[in-house]
Amino acid sequence: MNYQYFLWVFSILILIQTAFANTYYIWHWQMRHQIDDQTLAELKEIPIQGLFYRMGHFELREKSPFLDRLKKHESFLKDFKRLTFPEIQVVYTFENSSNHGFVRGYLNQPNKGGVEFVARSMVEDFEMLRAVNPSVSGIQIDLEGPGVDFSVFLQLIQKVKKLAPHAKISITPMSSWHKRKDFLAVAQASDLVVPMFYDFHRGKKVEDPLKVTDISWLKRIVSEWDSLKVPMLIGLPTYSYCVLYDHQGVQAVPWAVTSPESISDNPVWKLISDNPQSADRVLLWRAQKDFSFQRQPFKKGSSMKYNFVSSASLNAYLQAIQSLPLKNNHGIAFFRLGYLNEPLVLDARRIRRSIANQPLAKLEIKVTRLAVSQTEFFLVFSNQGEPTWFGGEGLRVQIPKSRVIGDSSDFDQHKIEDHGKTMELVEEYFDAGETLISPRLQEGPEKLDIRVHLLDGKVRIFHISTADLNKDSIILGGETR
Repeated sequence: MNYQYFLWVFSILILIQTAFANTYYIWHWQMRHQIDDQTLAELKEIPIQGLFYRMGHFELREKSPFLDRLKKHESFLKDFKRLTFPEIQVVYTFENSSNHGFVRGYLNQPNKGGVEFVARSMVEDFEMLRAVNPSVSGIQIDLEGPGVDFSVFLQLIQKVKKLAPHAKISITPMSSWHKRKDFLAVAQASDLVVPMFYDFHRGKKVEDPLKVTDISWLKRIVSEWDSLKVPMLIGLPTYSYCVLYDHQGVQAVPWAVTSPESISDNPVWKLISDNPQSADRVLLWRAQKDFSFQRQPFKKGSSMKYNFVSSASLNAYLQAIQSLPLKNNHGIAFFRLGYLNEPLVLDARRIRRSIANQPLAKLEIKVTRLAVSQTEFFLVFSNQGEPTWFGGEGLRVQIPKSRVIGDSSDFDQHKIEDHGKTMELVEEYFDAGETLISPRLQEGPEKLDIRVHLLDGKVRIFHISTADLNKDSIILGGETR
């Protein structure tokens, strides 16, 4: 083996080993069990140390306290038992959207027994689930928002510890709480704090910043939390922002759950701005005509804006954390686990690639000649690898216009360039597993040279001739995020 090649391989293995040497936790947030076999395999490969499993949500129903528990299907006990992570903490959230919600309208009210109700409900679930799966070792109290009374919060932690002294108690404080003097006692009473270093800025107007988190802010705020000298997990986002602004630039739908891939392929929308050189991409599309979204009418000029958290973005956050000289960091917690193909949330495979510093995945496009006669044929382009970047042209094929005799194809656009000499077939987003067929083409006396551009953040140009295609199909390789 070549000595330099050996050193390169050895360095890569060391980097991967170092990346996986950290301790990782992840939230299962859906209020139904949804962890499939492929996701479990990916999580174990990371490996995930702990699973924060959301089991219930406290709310008021007709002014009475109610615990809305996770929906369990018939195989729940069997499925929950096979979650063989070293540590599982059951998680509870709280309605806190108004003065009449659960927190301010019940939990904080003296003499209503809110602390007792919450503590006993959580501990009963905890004991039941621990009987199903011995990995269940703790309770996470996800109490947050402007209405939180820290003295009540402290009483709740103390009550839970009294009822379940063997349970590990974690909390998920808001990122600004480290500045509150009355919060320190709450943090010190907990076994683990998991601050939420996300939801940084979601602009009310289209010109405002849109950031799930921010690297410079992340480094500063994590360092400030580290100075509290309490055991800490660093909560990092795996989800993206998608906000719909109306034609006047005012936020209309704060959580517009639609993938950038579908926007790229939609003729209503035109890409206005992108920052493809940044790991933390912010993309802006603008509507070219009136449309409807979630049964609401919107006018031409409305905007769909994204802060897209990709595998590369998450890797950048991890590198920022690793650059800090932290003393009380006990690991990383990802919010949250995306199920397979969930829009705007990283699934387990992409999280694993982020941790291993492998954000670039292989792009393979197979090109095949489909003959219909001795002189006429189609070209078939099949994506056998990862999808291209959205927000740009994922694939562009240039063919001499004189050879094009058909009128239609699977490509998004047909463009005539070079003073009418060249036809360009453009696909903005070339999805994994997708196949595109060109218009009908014809042979000619001279050699046919086809230029193929893969515009996926890096431009790759390939020249293929019909002679090449007559021999066999061709695999075009590149890199994509």
